[in-house]
Amino acid sequence: MEHLHRTKQGENKGHNYLGKETKNEIIHLIGSSITNNILLMMKSAKYYSIILDCTQDISKVDQMTVVVRFVQETRLDGVYDVRTWEHFLEFLPVPYSLYSTLMQVVLKFLEDKKILLCNMKGQGHDNGENMKGKKFNLQKLISDINKRSFYVPHRSHSLNPSLLNMLFPCFRQ
Repeated sequence: MEHLHRTKQGENKGHNYLGKETKNEIIHLIGSSITNNILLMMKSAKYYSIILDCTQDISKVDQMTVVVRFVQETRLDGVYDVRTWEHFLEFLPVPYSLYSTLMQVVLKFLEDKKILLCNMKGQGHDNGENMKGKKFNLQKLISDINKRSFYVPHRSHSLNPSLLNMLFPCFRQ
C-alpha cells in the first residue's frame, strides 16, 4: 500500500513496476509456471492422450487448442488415489489447415515441450476432414508414427452433425 501511495504522490522516481510490460511479464511467468507444473505431472504419469481442435480467431488465423489428459496414481499411507487430469496447455497458430501442416505444428509443440510421442496412448480431434478424414489426415499420420495411439472422436463434435441430419434431412451426405 505504501508503494502505491508513494507512486500516486510522484515520490517513486523511475520504475514503479505498475506498467503494462511488467504486468504482462508477470502474467507470462505465472502461465509458464502453471504449464511447467502440468507437464511435470503429465510426465510423471508417463502415458497421456491429446485432444486437438481448430477454430479461427477474430483475425481469421486458425488456432489449434491443445488439451492433454492423463491418469496420475499416488500412494499415501498405503492408500492409493487415482485421478484423471485434463488440462488446457496452449493455443497454437496454424498457418494452413492442411493435415501435413497440422502434423508439423503438433510435432514441433511436442518437441518444444519435451513430450514423447511414443507415450501418447490416445488422440481426439474435431470432425474436420484434415483431422480424421478417410485417407490423409492428422489422426492417420500420428497413428503411422505411434501405432498404440488410438483415435477417439470428439462427442461434442459428433452431436452437431447428428442434429443437422435430424432437423434438416435434405443436407444428409
